[in-house]
Amino acid sequence: MFNPFGAWTAEDVSSWANAWLVLSLVAGVVSTFAVIWAGNIKEAALKKDVAASNERAAKLEREAADARLELARIDPMNLPIKSLRADVYLLIRGNFNSTALGPNALRRELFGFFLSDESGARDSHTAPLALLSCRDVHTAFASHLPEISLLTEEPGTPSGKEFELVFDWPGSDFVASHIASHPEIGLWIDGDVSTAELDQKNPVAVAALHGLPAGLEIISGSCRLTINGSLGRIYLANKATENGRVLFNARPSR
Repeated sequence: MFNPFGAWTAEDVSSWANAWLVLSLVAGVVSTFAVIWAGNIKEAALKKDVAASNERAAKLEREAADARLELARIDPMNLPIKSLRADVYLLIRGNFNSTALGPNALRRELFGFFLSDESGARDSHTAPLALLSCRDVHTAFASHLPEISLLTEEPGTPSGKEFELVFDWPGSDFVASHIASHPEIGLWIDGDVSTAELDQKNPVAVAALHGLPAGLEIISGSCRLTINGSLGRIYLANKATENGRVLFNARPSR
């Protein structure tokens, strides 16, 4: 019978086989260790990549948030209010000859304008949100206008008057000087507030006319408030005058 191991005895073959078995077991252990080690290396590298990706994503998110904040900051609605201008037009029925608003009522100190909340619009002891100075005055008796002539009780008797007034803040006249010399007044507008914050106040616009009687009919009245030279708000006057004041509606149309 053919013997592939030649002169090897059964004991030699058994030893040889056992040696190879041990070697194969050692190789298996080494291979398993190598697979586990390589897996750990890959897992560590993957975690590092994920951490780097998360860091990049967080950085991009921070940059996007900063960009949104910058856009919000430069939005005209969120910029501090640096200037206000109010263009007021009033057509009021009444005889003004015996009042301070008679034929020669062109003195700027006869007129004032301020923004206030609802309660402060009628309370002279409440500090307004903003106080504007009168810059320009134009008045005229308006008996020639159809709206007035139809209501004239006696022909030729002035029964109404037009007022075209311009106010601004910061002002340059005695009002601004008075405020500067009395810092305790503490106007809200002086606190670097924004147009968005002003809108949240839902302010009432008030034109003050020295000597203006209460209860006169306001045939037409409007005020355009211009903020920082570009943002506009339109206010409409109430139907009747109050004592020395004309109130404009607290909900401006833009």
